[in-house]
Amino acid sequence: MKTIMVPRLPKVTSFNTPKNVAWLTLLLGVLAHVTPIIAQEPIPEIRKLFLGDDPIEVTLTYDIKKLLKNKYEEEDYWPASFSSKIGEEEFQASIRIQPRGNFRRKNCFMPPLRLNFKKCEQGEMKSWGKVKLVTHCKASKTFEQYVLKEYLSYKMFNVLSDMSFQVRLGRFTYVDSLQKRKPITKWGFLIEQTKHLAERHNAIELEEVVVNTQETNRKFMTLVSVFQYFLGNTDWSVPALHNIKLLKIQDFKENAPYAIPYDFDYSGIVNAPYAIPNESLGIKTVRERLFRGYGRSEAEFQAVYDLFIEKKSELYALVENCEHLEKFHRNEVIQYMDSFYEIVENPKLAKRRIADSSRGR
Repeated sequence: MKTIMVPRLPKVTSFNTPKNVAWLTLLLGVLAHVTPIIAQEPIPEIRKLFLGDDPIEVTLTYDIKKLLKNKYEEEDYWPASFSSKIGEEEFQASIRIQPRGNFRRKNCFMPPLRLNFKKCEQGEMKSWGKVKLVTHCKASKTFEQYVLKEYLSYKMFNVLSDMSFQVRLGRFTYVDSLQKRKPITKWGFLIEQTKHLAERHNAIELEEVVVNTQETNRKFMTLVSVFQYFLGNTDWSVPALHNIKLLKIQDFKENAPYAIPYDFDYSGIVNAPYAIPNESLGIKTVRERLFRGYGRSEAEFQAVYDLFIEKKSELYALVENCEHLEKFHRNEVIQYMDSFYEIVENPKLAKRRIADSSRGR
Protein backbone atom coordinates (compact mmCIF):
# COMPACT_ATOMS: atom_id res chain seq x y z
CA MET A 1 0.00 0.00 0.00
CA LYS A 2 1.36 3.45 -0.89
CA THR A 3 2.14 5.68 2.10
CA ILE A 4 0.28 9.00 2.08
CA MET A 5 1.81 11.89 3.98
CA VAL A 6 -0.73 13.93 5.94
CA PRO A 7 0.30 17.60 6.29
CA ARG A 8 1.00 18.74 9.83
CA LEU A 9 -1.29 21.47 11.12
CA PRO A 10 0.26 24.58 12.63
CA LYS A 11 -0.23 25.30 16.33
CA VAL A 12 -3.22 27.65 16.56
CA THR A 13 -5.83 28.80 19.01
CA SER A 14 -8.56 29.17 16.42
CA PHE A 15 -9.35 27.70 13.02
CA ASN A 16 -11.46 30.69 12.08
CA THR A 17 -8.84 32.25 9.79
CA PRO A 18 -8.42 31.97 6.00
CA LYS A 19 -5.02 30.26 6.42
CA ASN A 20 -6.31 27.60 8.79
CA VAL A 21 -9.44 26.99 6.76
CA ALA A 22 -7.11 26.29 3.83
CA TRP A 23 -5.11 23.81 5.93
CA LEU A 24 -8.30 22.07 7.02
CA THR A 25 -9.54 21.87 3.44
CA LEU A 26 -6.24 20.30 2.37
CA LEU A 27 -6.38 17.76 5.23
CA LEU A 28 -9.93 16.73 4.38
CA GLY A 29 -8.88 16.31 0.76
CA VAL A 30 -6.09 13.94 1.77
CA LEU A 31 -8.40 11.92 4.02
CA ALA A 32 -10.92 11.65 1.21
CA HIS A 33 -8.27 9.76 -0.75
CA VAL A 34 -7.23 7.59 2.19
CA THR A 35 -10.72 6.31 3.00
CA PRO A 36 -11.31 4.43 -0.28
CA ILE A 37 -7.95 2.66 0.15
CA ILE A 38 -8.96 1.37 3.57
CA ALA A 39 -12.41 0.36 2.37
CA GLN A 40 -10.94 -1.65 -0.49
CA GLU A 41 -8.89 -3.96 1.74
CA PRO A 42 -9.51 -7.47 0.38
CA ILE A 43 -11.56 -9.86 2.50
CA PRO A 44 -9.36 -12.71 3.82
CA GLU A 45 -10.21 -15.97 2.07
CA ILE A 46 -11.21 -17.72 5.31
CA ARG A 47 -13.65 -14.92 6.14
CA LYS A 48 -15.59 -15.70 2.96
CA LEU A 49 -16.40 -19.08 4.43
CA PHE A 50 -18.20 -17.52 7.39
CA LEU A 51 -19.64 -14.34 5.90
CA GLY A 52 -23.43 -14.40 5.73
CA ASP A 53 -26.12 -16.59 7.21
CA ASP A 54 -27.42 -18.20 4.03
CA PRO A 55 -26.74 -21.96 4.05
CA ILE A 56 -23.98 -23.02 1.70
CA GLU A 57 -23.98 -26.20 -0.35
CA VAL A 58 -21.00 -28.50 -0.10
CA THR A 59 -20.21 -31.84 -1.74
CA LEU A 60 -17.66 -34.15 -0.14
CA THR A 61 -16.51 -37.17 -2.15
CA TYR A 62 -14.47 -39.90 -0.47
CA ASP A 63 -14.35 -43.62 0.32
CA ILE A 64 -17.20 -43.65 2.84
CA LYS A 65 -16.85 -47.30 3.85
CA LYS A 66 -13.14 -46.99 4.51
CA LEU A 67 -13.55 -43.88 6.64
CA LEU A 68 -16.39 -45.32 8.70
CA LYS A 69 -14.48 -48.55 9.24
CA ASN A 70 -11.47 -46.60 10.51
CA LYS A 71 -13.25 -43.75 12.29
CA TYR A 72 -11.74 -44.76 15.64
CA GLU A 73 -8.23 -44.09 14.31
CA GLU A 74 -8.07 -40.43 15.25
CA GLU A 75 -4.67 -39.77 13.68
CA ASP A 76 -5.58 -40.99 10.21
CA TYR A 77 -6.42 -38.62 7.37
CA TRP A 78 -8.27 -39.74 4.25
CA PRO A 79 -8.27 -38.19 0.77
CA ALA A 80 -11.44 -36.40 -0.32
CA SER A 81 -12.64 -33.86 -2.83
CA PHE A 82 -14.40 -30.69 -1.74
CA SER A 83 -16.67 -28.59 -3.92
CA SER A 84 -18.87 -25.69 -2.92
CA LYS A 85 -20.41 -22.46 -4.10
CA ILE A 86 -20.20 -19.64 -1.58
CA GLY A 87 -21.91 -16.51 -2.77
CA GLU A 88 -20.91 -16.06 -6.39
CA GLU A 89 -17.63 -17.95 -6.05
CA GLU A 90 -17.09 -21.63 -6.70
CA PHE A 91 -14.50 -23.59 -4.74
CA GLN A 92 -13.05 -26.98 -5.59
CA ALA A 93 -10.09 -28.72 -4.01
CA SER A 94 -8.53 -32.03 -3.16
CA ILE A 95 -8.37 -32.10 0.62
CA ARG A 96 -7.90 -34.54 3.49
CA ILE A 97 -10.54 -35.41 6.05
CA GLN A 98 -10.37 -36.94 9.50
CA PRO A 99 -12.97 -38.27 11.96
CA ARG A 100 -12.85 -36.21 15.15
CA GLY A 101 -14.47 -35.74 18.53
CA ASN A 102 -14.59 -37.98 21.56
CA PHE A 103 -18.11 -39.20 22.25
CA ARG A 104 -19.59 -38.61 18.80
CA ARG A 105 -16.70 -40.19 16.94
CA LYS A 106 -17.28 -43.40 18.87
CA ASN A 107 -21.07 -43.35 19.12
CA CYS A 108 -22.29 -41.75 15.90
CA PHE A 109 -22.65 -43.65 12.65
CA MET A 110 -21.52 -40.49 10.88
CA PRO A 111 -18.78 -38.92 13.02
CA PRO A 112 -17.90 -35.23 12.96
CA LEU A 113 -15.09 -34.45 10.53
CA ARG A 114 -12.07 -32.23 10.30
CA LEU A 115 -11.53 -30.80 6.81
CA ASN A 116 -7.85 -30.12 6.15
CA PHE A 117 -7.18 -27.64 3.36
CA LYS A 118 -3.54 -26.98 4.24
CA LYS A 119 -2.10 -29.13 1.44
CA CYS A 120 -4.64 -28.47 -1.29
CA GLU A 121 -3.37 -27.17 -4.63
CA GLN A 122 -5.60 -24.10 -4.66
CA GLY A 123 -3.49 -21.43 -2.97
CA GLU A 124 -6.36 -19.26 -1.79
CA MET A 125 -7.97 -22.21 0.00
CA LYS A 126 -4.84 -23.24 1.87
CA SER A 127 -5.51 -20.38 4.28
CA TRP A 128 -8.71 -22.11 5.37
CA GLY A 129 -6.50 -24.43 7.40
CA LYS A 130 -8.34 -27.10 9.36
CA VAL A 131 -12.08 -26.54 9.63
CA LYS A 132 -14.40 -28.58 11.83
CA LEU A 133 -17.59 -30.02 10.36
CA VAL A 134 -20.45 -30.97 12.67
CA THR A 135 -22.38 -33.79 11.00
CA HIS A 136 -25.79 -35.40 11.54
CA CYS A 137 -24.53 -38.33 13.67
CA LYS A 138 -27.29 -40.73 12.60
CA ALA A 139 -29.41 -41.14 9.48
CA SER A 140 -32.71 -40.12 11.09
CA LYS A 141 -34.03 -36.69 10.11
CA THR A 142 -34.53 -35.98 13.80
CA PHE A 143 -30.78 -35.90 14.25
CA GLU A 144 -30.58 -33.07 11.73
CA GLN A 145 -32.76 -31.09 14.12
CA TYR A 146 -30.18 -31.56 16.85
CA VAL A 147 -27.54 -30.24 14.44
CA LEU A 148 -29.66 -27.15 13.79
CA LYS A 149 -30.16 -26.53 17.50
CA GLU A 150 -26.45 -26.80 18.22
CA TYR A 151 -25.76 -24.44 15.32
CA LEU A 152 -28.21 -21.94 16.84
CA SER A 153 -26.38 -22.24 20.17
CA TYR A 154 -23.20 -20.98 18.52
CA LYS A 155 -25.12 -18.18 16.80
CA MET A 156 -26.63 -17.14 20.13
CA PHE A 157 -23.21 -16.72 21.68
CA ASN A 158 -22.20 -14.70 18.58
CA VAL A 159 -25.01 -12.30 19.50
CA LEU A 160 -23.70 -11.97 23.06
CA SER A 161 -19.99 -11.67 22.23
CA ASP A 162 -17.69 -11.34 19.25
CA MET A 163 -15.17 -13.39 21.23
CA SER A 164 -16.84 -16.53 19.95
CA PHE A 165 -16.50 -19.15 17.23
CA GLN A 166 -18.12 -18.26 13.93
CA VAL A 167 -20.14 -20.97 12.22
CA ARG A 168 -21.70 -21.53 8.80
CA LEU A 169 -24.74 -23.71 8.18
CA GLY A 170 -24.85 -25.84 5.07
CA ARG A 171 -26.38 -28.69 3.13
CA PHE A 172 -23.66 -31.30 2.91
CA THR A 173 -23.81 -34.02 0.28
CA TYR A 174 -21.67 -37.08 0.96
CA VAL A 175 -20.70 -38.97 -2.18
CA ASP A 176 -19.02 -42.38 -2.15
CA SER A 177 -15.97 -42.25 -4.41
CA LEU A 178 -16.41 -45.98 -5.17
CA GLN A 179 -20.07 -45.43 -6.04
CA LYS A 180 -21.16 -48.30 -3.79
CA ARG A 181 -23.48 -46.10 -1.73
CA LYS A 182 -26.12 -43.61 -2.73
CA PRO A 183 -25.26 -39.97 -2.05
CA ILE A 184 -26.95 -38.50 1.01
CA THR A 185 -27.56 -34.84 1.80
CA LYS A 186 -27.86 -33.63 5.39
CA TRP A 187 -27.68 -30.46 7.44
CA GLY A 188 -24.33 -29.70 9.03
CA PHE A 189 -22.24 -26.70 9.94
CA LEU A 190 -18.63 -25.56 9.82
CA ILE A 191 -16.79 -24.12 12.83
CA GLU A 192 -14.08 -21.52 12.62
CA GLN A 193 -10.57 -22.72 13.46
CA THR A 194 -9.25 -21.54 16.84
CA LYS A 195 -6.27 -19.99 15.07
CA HIS A 196 -8.53 -17.72 13.05
CA LEU A 197 -10.62 -16.74 16.06
CA ALA A 198 -7.37 -15.77 17.79
CA GLU A 199 -6.21 -13.74 14.77
CA ARG A 200 -9.45 -11.76 14.77
CA HIS A 201 -8.69 -10.64 18.33
CA ASN A 202 -4.89 -10.30 18.16
CA ALA A 203 -4.60 -13.22 20.55
CA ILE A 204 -2.80 -16.52 20.92
CA GLU A 205 -4.18 -19.86 22.03
CA LEU A 206 -2.93 -21.29 25.32
CA GLU A 207 -2.55 -25.03 24.87
CA GLU A 208 -1.50 -27.73 27.32
CA VAL A 209 -1.67 -25.37 30.27
CA VAL A 210 -3.65 -25.66 33.48
CA VAL A 211 -5.59 -22.49 34.22
CA ASN A 212 -8.15 -22.34 36.99
CA THR A 213 -11.53 -20.87 36.17
CA GLN A 214 -10.91 -17.97 38.55
CA GLU A 215 -7.73 -17.04 36.69
CA THR A 216 -9.55 -16.26 33.43
CA ASN A 217 -11.01 -12.90 32.42
CA ARG A 218 -13.54 -12.34 35.19
CA LYS A 219 -16.19 -10.40 33.26
CA PHE A 220 -16.11 -12.74 30.28
CA MET A 221 -16.11 -15.84 32.48
CA THR A 222 -19.26 -14.59 34.18
CA LEU A 223 -20.91 -14.28 30.76
CA VAL A 224 -19.75 -17.75 29.71
CA SER A 225 -21.00 -19.35 32.94
CA VAL A 226 -24.44 -17.77 32.63
CA PHE A 227 -24.56 -18.66 28.93
CA GLN A 228 -23.85 -22.31 29.75
CA TYR A 229 -26.68 -22.11 32.30
CA PHE A 230 -28.91 -20.57 29.61
CA LEU A 231 -28.15 -23.56 27.35
CA GLY A 232 -28.46 -26.06 30.19
CA ASN A 233 -24.90 -27.20 29.53
CA THR A 234 -22.77 -28.72 32.29
CA ASP A 235 -20.35 -30.51 29.95
CA TRP A 236 -17.41 -28.12 30.22
CA SER A 237 -14.36 -27.41 32.35
CA VAL A 238 -11.74 -24.67 32.20
CA PRO A 239 -8.89 -26.48 34.06
CA ALA A 240 -9.38 -29.62 31.96
CA LEU A 241 -9.81 -27.57 28.75
CA HIS A 242 -12.94 -29.61 28.17
CA ASN A 243 -15.04 -27.88 25.51
CA ILE A 244 -13.15 -24.69 26.32
CA LYS A 245 -10.40 -22.90 24.39
CA LEU A 246 -8.15 -20.36 26.13
CA LEU A 247 -7.11 -17.23 24.26
CA LYS A 248 -4.64 -14.67 25.57
CA ILE A 249 -4.91 -11.24 23.99
CA GLN A 250 -1.49 -9.85 23.10
CA ASP A 251 -1.84 -6.70 25.17
CA PHE A 252 0.06 -6.06 28.40
CA LYS A 253 -3.17 -4.64 29.85
CA GLU A 254 -4.93 -7.99 29.33
CA ASN A 255 -3.31 -10.54 31.60
CA ALA A 256 -6.17 -12.97 32.17
CA PRO A 257 -7.04 -15.33 29.28
CA TYR A 258 -10.52 -15.63 27.80
CA ALA A 259 -12.29 -19.00 28.12
CA ILE A 260 -14.16 -19.57 24.84
CA PRO A 261 -16.95 -22.20 24.95
CA TYR A 262 -17.76 -24.66 22.17
CA ASP A 263 -19.41 -28.06 21.62
CA PHE A 264 -22.97 -27.72 22.92
CA ASP A 265 -24.57 -31.02 21.91
CA TYR A 266 -24.82 -32.15 25.56
CA SER A 267 -26.94 -29.14 26.47
CA GLY A 268 -30.59 -29.04 27.44
CA ILE A 269 -31.43 -26.65 24.61
CA VAL A 270 -30.24 -29.25 22.06
CA ASN A 271 -31.68 -32.15 24.07
CA ALA A 272 -30.00 -34.92 22.11
CA PRO A 273 -31.10 -38.43 23.15
CA TYR A 274 -27.54 -39.49 24.00
CA ALA A 275 -26.91 -36.50 26.31
CA ILE A 276 -26.87 -37.75 29.89
CA PRO A 277 -25.54 -35.56 32.72
CA ASN A 278 -22.76 -36.72 34.99
CA GLU A 279 -24.21 -38.55 38.00
CA SER A 280 -22.11 -36.49 40.39
CA LEU A 281 -24.02 -33.33 39.45
CA GLY A 282 -27.24 -34.53 41.01
CA ILE A 283 -29.48 -33.75 38.04
CA LYS A 284 -31.48 -36.35 36.16
CA THR A 285 -31.64 -34.85 32.67
CA VAL A 286 -29.80 -32.18 30.71
CA ARG A 287 -33.03 -30.18 30.64
CA GLU A 288 -32.56 -29.57 34.36
CA ARG A 289 -30.37 -26.49 34.67
CA LEU A 290 -27.44 -26.35 37.08
CA PHE A 291 -25.20 -23.30 37.43
CA ARG A 292 -21.52 -24.33 37.27
CA GLY A 293 -19.93 -20.90 37.53
CA TYR A 294 -18.20 -19.25 40.46
CA GLY A 295 -19.63 -16.66 42.80
CA ARG A 296 -19.87 -13.06 41.72
CA SER A 297 -21.23 -9.85 43.21
CA GLU A 298 -24.85 -8.94 42.62
CA ALA A 299 -23.72 -6.17 40.26
CA GLU A 300 -21.55 -8.54 38.20
CA PHE A 301 -24.38 -11.02 37.74
CA GLN A 302 -26.87 -8.26 36.98
CA ALA A 303 -24.65 -6.86 34.23
CA VAL A 304 -24.81 -10.22 32.45
CA TYR A 305 -28.55 -10.58 33.04
CA ASP A 306 -29.02 -7.11 31.54
CA LEU A 307 -27.07 -8.17 28.45
CA PHE A 308 -29.32 -11.21 27.97
CA ILE A 309 -32.39 -9.01 28.42
CA GLU A 310 -31.02 -6.43 25.96
CA LYS A 311 -30.35 -9.16 23.37
CA LYS A 312 -33.54 -11.09 24.12
CA SER A 313 -35.33 -10.24 20.88
CA GLU A 314 -32.27 -11.11 18.79
CA LEU A 315 -31.85 -14.47 20.52
CA TYR A 316 -35.49 -15.41 20.02
CA ALA A 317 -35.38 -14.19 16.41
CA LEU A 318 -32.59 -16.67 15.63
CA VAL A 319 -34.90 -19.53 16.58
CA GLU A 320 -38.11 -18.11 15.16
CA ASN A 321 -36.49 -17.32 11.80
CA CYS A 322 -34.79 -20.70 11.41
CA GLU A 323 -37.18 -22.10 8.82
CA HIS A 324 -35.36 -25.43 8.72
CA LEU A 325 -36.18 -26.12 12.37
CA GLU A 326 -39.37 -28.16 12.68
CA LYS A 327 -42.23 -26.67 14.69
CA PHE A 328 -41.91 -29.16 17.56
CA HIS A 329 -38.22 -28.46 18.03
CA ARG A 330 -38.68 -24.71 17.59
CA ASN A 331 -41.32 -24.63 20.32
CA GLU A 332 -39.16 -26.82 22.54
CA VAL A 333 -36.24 -24.38 22.26
CA ILE A 334 -38.44 -21.33 22.83
CA GLN A 335 -40.03 -22.86 25.93
CA TYR A 336 -36.58 -23.65 27.30
CA MET A 337 -35.47 -20.06 26.67
CA ASP A 338 -38.65 -18.82 28.35
CA SER A 339 -37.76 -20.74 31.50
CA PHE A 340 -34.34 -19.03 31.59
CA TYR A 341 -35.78 -15.55 31.23
CA GLU A 342 -38.31 -16.25 33.97
CA ILE A 343 -35.26 -16.67 36.23
CA VAL A 344 -33.01 -13.77 35.19
CA GLU A 345 -35.90 -11.31 35.01
CA ASN A 346 -36.84 -12.13 38.60
CA PRO A 347 -34.11 -10.93 41.04
CA LYS A 348 -35.17 -13.25 43.86
CA LEU A 349 -35.34 -16.28 41.59
CA ALA A 350 -32.03 -15.41 39.94
CA LYS A 351 -30.37 -15.16 43.35
CA ARG A 352 -31.70 -18.55 44.43
CA ARG A 353 -31.09 -20.45 41.19
CA ILE A 354 -27.80 -18.88 40.10
CA ALA A 355 -26.01 -16.72 42.69
CA ASP A 356 -26.73 -19.00 45.68
CA SER A 357 -25.80 -22.07 43.61
CA SER A 358 -22.42 -20.67 42.59
CA ARG A 359 -19.29 -22.67 43.20
CA GLY A 360 -16.80 -21.47 45.78
CA ARG A 361 -19.45 -20.04 48.09
